[in-house]
Amino acid sequence: MQTPQNNSNELDEEWEASFSDEVRFGDLPSEQFFLEKVQQQEQRGTSPLVLLRPAVLIPLLTSWIEEWFLSRNPFLAGFGIPFLALTAWLGIQIFGRSVDRQTAADAYRTILAGAEQAADAQTSELCIRALIGLKPDDLTARMQLAELFWKTGRQEEAWQEFLALTRIGEQGFPDAHMWIVRNSLSASPFRKLTNHNLIQHLQRVLEAQPRNSEAHGLLAELYTNDREWLLAEQHLQSAAEIADEWLIPLVELQRMLGKQQTAIDRLQEFEQKLTTGLARDPNDTPLRLKLAQTMALQNRAAEAVLLIEKQRGIADSSELQRYHSELLLVQARQLLYSGTINRDRSLSLVMQSLQLNPDNLNALHLAVDLEEMGAICPPVQSAELLAHWQKMVSDQQGPPEQQLGRALAAALDGQYSEAADRLLSVIQTQPDEKARLIFWLMQAGRNSEATAAAAEITDSTAPENMTEADRALAARCLLAAGQYARVRTLLAADGELPSGDEQECLYGSACIREFDEAVSRPPRNPAVPSQWLPVMPGGNEDVRLLILLRTAASIPVTRTEAIDRLARVSLLTGSVAQRAQDFLLQLRSSGTDAENVLIIMGTTAMLHQRWQIAIDSLQQANSLGMGRNPVVLNNLALATVRGPAAAAQNALTLINQALELVPNNPEMLSTRGEIFVAMQRWTDARRDLEESIRIRGGRPKVHRLLEQVWTGLNDPEQAEAQRQLAEQQENAAIR
Repeated sequence: MQTPQNNSNELDEEWEASFSDEVRFGDLPSEQFFLEKVQQQEQRGTSPLVLLRPAVLIPLLTSWIEEWFLSRNPFLAGFGIPFLALTAWLGIQIFGRSVDRQTAADAYRTILAGAEQAADAQTSELCIRALIGLKPDDLTARMQLAELFWKTGRQEEAWQEFLALTRIGEQGFPDAHMWIVRNSLSASPFRKLTNHNLIQHLQRVLEAQPRNSEAHGLLAELYTNDREWLLAEQHLQSAAEIADEWLIPLVELQRMLGKQQTAIDRLQEFEQKLTTGLARDPNDTPLRLKLAQTMALQNRAAEAVLLIEKQRGIADSSELQRYHSELLLVQARQLLYSGTINRDRSLSLVMQSLQLNPDNLNALHLAVDLEEMGAICPPVQSAELLAHWQKMVSDQQGPPEQQLGRALAAALDGQYSEAADRLLSVIQTQPDEKARLIFWLMQAGRNSEATAAAAEITDSTAPENMTEADRALAARCLLAAGQYARVRTLLAADGELPSGDEQECLYGSACIREFDEAVSRPPRNPAVPSQWLPVMPGGNEDVRLLILLRTAASIPVTRTEAIDRLARVSLLTGSVAQRAQDFLLQLRSSGTDAENVLIIMGTTAMLHQRWQIAIDSLQQANSLGMGRNPVVLNNLALATVRGPAAAAQNALTLINQALELVPNNPEMLSTRGEIFVAMQRWTDARRDLEESIRIRGGRPKVHRLLEQVWTGLNDPEQAEAQRQLAEQQENAAIR
C-alpha cells in the first residue's frame, strides 16, 4: 500500500490542541483521529487549491517568466513591472510559508527524538508520517518509517516499504537497497535473496553513490562466493581506495590468488594509523584485531599472536579466542613455508590453535598433514581431540564434513584403520582426500587396498591425456602409496623438472622419500627425533641417491630437507661424505641461502656431538647474519657450552644476545637455564627454566635440567618430582 503523502498544516493545529504545554508521550490523539486526517488530506489532494502548493506553483511561475522574456522585446519590460511586483509578493508569501513548514518539521523532529527515547512507537509513527507530509520528496523519513515498522514487529509492512523505496526513480533509495542486502546476508534473513538479486541491489547503490565503500566490499564478497575473482578484486580495490579498512581483505585475496600484492605499501601506512589509535585507547578490541590482521598479512604472525594474547589478558571474548586460534594457524603456515624442517614447531602451534577451537577443520587438516610429514603430535593432545570428535560424531550418519573431522582426529591419534574406514564412507563427496585415504591404508598395513586405490586413479587416464589437476592428483596418490619412482616419471616430462609450485613440491618430496627409504631411515623417535644417520648402500647407488638430494635442493619448497639429508651424509666417512660436502659447498657458493645451509650443517653436527664442525659452521652463519639471527645464536651457545671446551661464559654472552632479539622465547630461556646449570648458578637456572615451562609447557629436557637444579639446591624431593615428570613425558611420547 502506498504511504499517504500528507500535507500537515491541519495536523499542526491538531498537535497543538492535543498536547499541553509539556509534551506527554503516550497521551495521543486516537488512531481514528489520525486516519481521518489522512483521509482529509487525500481529499485535499484532488482540490483545485493544490495549484497553490509551492511544489506546483514555483515551477509554473518560473516557466512562465522564462517563456515571457524569450518571446518579448526587452525594451517593453517596463510594462511587466506590475506583474513582477505581484510575483515578488507571492514569492515572499511562499518563502514565509516554507519557513513555517521548516519550523514545523523541526518541531516534529524534536518530538520524534523524545518519542524514540521513550520507546513510544505510536508517537514516533505519527511524527514520521507528519514529516513525510511536510516533505514528500524526502525519502529519509520514509526510510525511518520502514525501520520503525521493522523494530515494532510489522516486518511485512517494513519489507514492502523498503522495496517501494528501492523502486523510486532510476536507482531507488541507496539506504533501502543496503538494508535489504544486509538483511539477506544476516544469520536470520526475512527474505533470502539470490546472489544475482543482491548484486543488482548493490549495483543500483553504486550508480547513485559510486564511492560507497561498503557496497563495493559486499559486491566483492558476493563475487568471491561465485568465484569471480577478477570482479571481486576490482571492487575491493575500489573499496580500499575509499576506506583503508578494505586493504586487509584486498591483500588477503591477492595473496590467495598468488598475485602481486599491490596494496602492501598502503597496508604498512594503515598499520601505523592503527598503532597510533591503539596507543590512544589500548582497550579498543576491534582496533587491536585489525592491527593483528595487518601484521599477519605482512608475514609477522608471531607479533600478531602476541598482540591478541595481550588483549585477551585485558578483556577476553569468544571472538578474540576464535581469532587467536586462526592467527596461530597462520603463524604455523608461515613457519612451515620457510622450510619443512620447522614441522614440529608448526605442529605445536596448530595444536594450540585446536585447543582454542577443536572444531576448526582447517587446523585439523594441517595437523594431520604435518604428522604425515614426520612431525610428532603429543599423544595426550591427540587423544583429547579424538574424544571431542567421537562425542560430536557418534555414528556414520552425520554430515560429510563432520565425518571427515572425526576421520582426521582418528588419524592424528594413530588410528589409521578407523580413519580410513570413516573416510571411505564419504570419499565420493571428498574427492580431494583420495591421496590421504591411500596413505592411511598404507599406514594401517592395508597395502593391497592402497595399491588398488592408487591404480584406479592413476590408470583411469593415459598420462598424455591428463590435465594438470589430474596429473597432480595421480602424483599425490602414488606418493601416498610409496611409489616414488612412478611419481617422478609421471611429473618429469622428457626428463625435465615439472613446472608449477604443486608439481615441483610433489617431485621434490618423491626424491626425499625415495632417499629415506633407500637409506633405511628409522621411524622418528619422539625422545631423540633428529638423531639418525643414513645407511648408504654404496657404489653407484650412492651417486644416484645424492643426485636425488641435489635435485630436491634445487626446488625451493624441499631445499631445506634436502640440505638436512646432505648434512647427515657429510658426517659419514669415505667418498660419499666428501661428495656430500662438495654439494653443500656448491649450494653455499651459488645460492642466496648460504646462511641457511650453514645453520643446518651446524645444527646437525651438534645433534651428533660433532662439536668442532658444529661450532665452525654456526660461527660462519653468525658472521653472515651479522649476529642478528637468534636461532644461530641459540644453537651456537648450546654447541659452545656442550663442547669439550665448555666455554660457559662465551655461551652466556651469545644466548643473552639472542634473548635481546626475542625476549622471553621459551626455547632460548631453556638454553640459558642449561648454561646456568653448567655454571652452577642454580637460582638463575631455576628462574629461566620455570619461566620456559610457564610459557610453553613442560618438556623432558627442561625437567631433567630442573632435576639438576634442585639437586644443586639440596632439595631431593623437588629433584625427584622433576625426574618423575621427565620420565612421564618421555614415556608418553612413545606410543
